[in-house]
Amino acid sequence: VMHASLGMLFVKYSRVWPLVNGIFPILAKADWETFWPIIYMQLVNIRLKNTQKESIRTNQIKVRNEDNGKEDTTQATKSLDHENDNEHLHNIINNHTDFVKYEELLFEALQTISNYVERKCTFIFPMFEEFLQNEYDELNTRGKESTKKLILYLKLFATFSKKTTTTKHQPTMLKMYNIYIRFLSNTNEEISLFALRCLFTYGQDSLTSYKGELERIVGEKTFREQMSSFTLSRSNEKIKETARPLLTSVIIRLSYGKLMTRKGKSGKDTISSRRATVLTFLSGLDINELKQLYELLLQPFKGVLKNNNNISTVHRTKQMGFVRMMEDVIEQLGTKVVSHLSDMSTIIVRILQPLITLDVPEENLEEENEIKESNRTLSHELRALRSQSFKRLSEIFLNYPNFKHNNDFLSRLRKM
Repeated sequence: VMHASLGMLFVKYSRVWPLVNGIFPILAKADWETFWPIIYMQLVNIRLKNTQKESIRTNQIKVRNEDNGKEDTTQATKSLDHENDNEHLHNIINNHTDFVKYEELLFEALQTISNYVERKCTFIFPMFEEFLQNEYDELNTRGKESTKKLILYLKLFATFSKKTTTTKHQPTMLKMYNIYIRFLSNTNEEISLFALRCLFTYGQDSLTSYKGELERIVGEKTFREQMSSFTLSRSNEKIKETARPLLTSVIIRLSYGKLMTRKGKSGKDTISSRRATVLTFLSGLDINELKQLYELLLQPFKGVLKNNNNISTVHRTKQMGFVRMMEDVIEQLGTKVVSHLSDMSTIIVRILQPLITLDVPEENLEEENEIKESNRTLSHELRALRSQSFKRLSEIFLNYPNFKHNNDFLSRLRKM
């Protein structure tokens, strides 16, 4: 019956698939310790098929009784008993099934037995980390499929219960917590939403008490209204003082995702108006609470600031994004920018320096061959970057006339 239920997911007839969601809870309740190895083998087979790597092997399966913490030696025998059946099933999948769709359907079915799956988090979480390392975080291969797969994992983890996640597997759960925090600032609405819901499973009152407000900040259709009606200043008595550290940290990450989103839902939703809405909302925070926002904005330039890396190590699109962002940051946050103004000014000057030295008089362009021309002349994009950088510098001097810039900034400015 267990194999047959999985076989129903292979049938390319959508009316059959919901039936499996009703069967899974029955099978899990009847004999979970037999059902789990079968499910895990399928998850392993999917990973092997999709990545074409041998990093996950079937002999990694060590089934433990999660309730008493003792090795279940009978389970190893059960796993071997199912080996031939699983191999035959795997061959069927190879020849007749779309693995991407099968994986999606399997994860949807697992959500119906999440209270059982959660007991095996020591198996499922390492598989997730391996996916992040070998697929999602590989920028050259990241695409719609890896994004969709990430959402499948997060949807499943978001159904885990508060009780289990806060009392068992503490090192693993702490690692997962930090991963969820990372994805809060993702520009994909589904990823940030389900990462947020994963955090809710930890049962922290600082977040669960504001579940509605936080989810509406994520929503593309609701974030403007929510940000307009929910002030972050200390005058808002709804925000408990004890909740502010964690709550504001999560809000900043969610808001950062909105800042970095380039597409709008309508002609009125321009990048400039979106940034104005988000930064006005964040301006209610104290200066020390805004520190995390500045750290996120400066993150691409961390090596430039701390290790004196060449500015060319940061892609031109990120340089332009930063320079344009600073216009709105300065306008909306005003004096609250001063604490990080030195780093921001230094980055802008570092961006400007190579743009000035690369410039070549127009009358000499025809004399250069194509390679030299591409290396020595400024394209339209680079000219725009140079122009915007000069504007940001002038705005900094005009808005903060009494600010004392560091010697490195002044030295670089004199050399330009």
